Amino acid sequence: FPLSDSADSGSIKLPKSLQNLYSISLRSKIADLVNEKLLKFIHPRIQFEISNNNSKFPDLLNSDKKIITQNFTVYNNNLVNGSNGTKITHISSDQPINEKMSSNEVTAAANSVWLNQRDGNVGTGSAATTFHNLENKNYWNQTSELLSSSNGKEKGLEFNNYYSSEFPYEPRLTQIMKLWCWCENQLHHNQIGVPRVEN
Repeated sequence: FPLSDSADSGSIKLPKSLQNLYSISLRSKIADLVNEKLLKFIHPRIQFEISNNNSKFPDLLNSDKKIITQNFTVYNNNLVNGSNGTKITHISSDQPINEKMSSNEVTAAANSVWLNQRDGNVGTGSAATTFHNLENKNYWNQTSELLSSSNGKEKGLEFNNYYSSEFPYEPRLTQIMKLWCWCENQLHHNQIGVPRVEN
């Protein structure tokens, strides 16, 4: 750990053993590693469920990226809007939400929260804006590209063999997580202002 006595004037001086540990950059890198690990675990499970016809959700990462980006669609057969029990079974970004909901006047009246304002004047906190923002950003493309490099060599793996030595980075990730927990707990112990990380 850094043992330098240098510290910016005017800032709180941390104990030597804790300098440079309260780092947003360090936390971001660890978060990226953890998220990558989670994605590598979750995605094969989805593929396994789909192959056995047990999955309720489509494999969006292996779908056509162009279709996903241009026509971001949310399927949720159990989505209930408000206390009136009205169910919305299909919301597609290729058709304005107000038009889709207005196709049935009763539904449109019951779901007025979706229709407060017309297209172009939709409130920033509305569901329509949320769907629009998700469509315009290439979230699925970026996630798919993140996994595509490793998926090529993993496709031959069976689900039951998922915990094989295909992931040499895992011991390193474990070490990093232990180091991070130690750093966070030391900061907490010295009353730096972070919650304790439980085992």
